Amino acid sequence: GKHVDGLPWDNKKPSACLDVLDNDQVAIAAQWNPQPNAANVASMRDTYSRLRSAIERIVEFELFDGVIQRFRSYVKTGNVKFLAGITKHECDEIGRLLQKCHDLTNAHAPSSVPIPTPNDLKTDLADARRLIATIKARKKTIK
Repeated sequence: GKHVDGLPWDNKKPSACLDVLDNDQVAIAAQWNPQPNAANVASMRDTYSRLRSAIERIVEFELFDGVIQRFRSYVKTGNVKFLAGITKHECDEIGRLLQKCHDLTNAHAPSSVPIPTPNDLKTDLADARRLIATIKARKKTIK
């Protein structure tokens, strides 16, 4: 075994996942070539695969406020009120980010979509954080 500080990826909250991905973005940017090599492409695909997982966590923990969660046998009905007012913008942003990840993820055969640059990744991570902030702000208005 190997000791690793902090929670495993599968137990992190969305913002903690994004913190890890922010650090990965910095490392990717430091080794990025103007003409991305195989290692650059592999690291970017892996990072977008994990971004996809983080966005799924945003849906589960932020958008659905834990009302339903994977592998849980009950519905947290006390939080159903936080589902009120989910906006088209929130849904569209989740869809846009997930589609970008879907096009790049290691789980699918490589597509003809160009590999994002480190700056593209930085923007997508900031957009994911903005999405969390938007959802949290909306939920604060619900009593």
